[in-house]
Amino acid sequence: MSTITGRQKVKIAVVIGVFSLALLVFVLLFCEGLGTFVGRVFDRPFASGYINKHYDGLECKYIGSEIVNEKRVRLGIEAPWKAYRFEYEVESYEGELEGIDPGDRFYIEAYNFKVVNDGLYSEIVSDKELIEAADLYAIERIRAEEKIKELSLSVDSVFFDLCIYNNEFNGDTEKRLDDLIDTGILNDADCVVHISGEKISFDEYRYVAADLAEVIKNCSEIKPGSLQIIYYYTKDNSKTMQFESQLEFYELEYGREGIANGADMHYIIELDAAQKSKAKVYNIVKYVYLIVVTGTVIVLSAYWVVKKVKKISRKEVAADENE
Repeated sequence: MSTITGRQKVKIAVVIGVFSLALLVFVLLFCEGLGTFVGRVFDRPFASGYINKHYDGLECKYIGSEIVNEKRVRLGIEAPWKAYRFEYEVESYEGELEGIDPGDRFYIEAYNFKVVNDGLYSEIVSDKELIEAADLYAIERIRAEEKIKELSLSVDSVFFDLCIYNNEFNGDTEKRLDDLIDTGILNDADCVVHISGEKISFDEYRYVAADLAEVIKNCSEIKPGSLQIIYYYTKDNSKTMQFESQLEFYELEYGREGIANGADMHYIIELDAAQKSKAKVYNIVKYVYLIVVTGTVIVLSAYWVVKKVKKISRKEVAADENE
């Protein structure tokens, strides 16, 4: 076999190998997103790395894993939740956080190669009492505003997305809350406000959301880093979610008209028949488009590999004939 022949075979192997590797990576990423055993294997290092990074002095052993696919309520909003849950048991802890003892079991949930839920924090080391007190304080503060009474709105609940550890603030609940407010932590946190009223049109709702945002940003001690508003009305003796708004920190600085008429701030949750039909058609087109594009990329890539291999093979034959 000539030197040229061996070189061509190496090229063929490299081309096929790179294509196969790219295809394998695509399949693994797809399987991880679906919630399969692949995610248990590939997301576990991210969970372990998260523990090492955030809990210095913690020694723990791995117990097992499971795939989580359920509906879960977070910040008062129920939504589908998919993740890989990894369970651990504390063997020893020499850090500064309170509440972590040998034998404690906790979980870390990861998805798409990142940690999405820290069970050690939420179940063991978070100051739940202070977080709840901050939420209740915000409700009372907003309800006390005259503008809210004029709008005939019911402020049902407020949730700040806070990360506060057990020993981060000292004293009774009232003192810890005062200290928390003084630090300005609430002004950096994301906030979700649930309100309810009469069933209204989308145009009417946008101004309701703008007025509520105006009230909240004028309450300087609870003005959040970003604001999400969920609007409900009563239907068949139960609350029905009708609208939603999402405002980033800079959008909170807009005036009433700017917030009411801002692009990509306000959304219709309860769709009528025509809107449902449009949404269904849009989703079908979107998924078909993704499937076609993905399939086309794979087929064209495979076609390119075949042509490349044939071209290299022809060169190999021509080289052998010239010898």
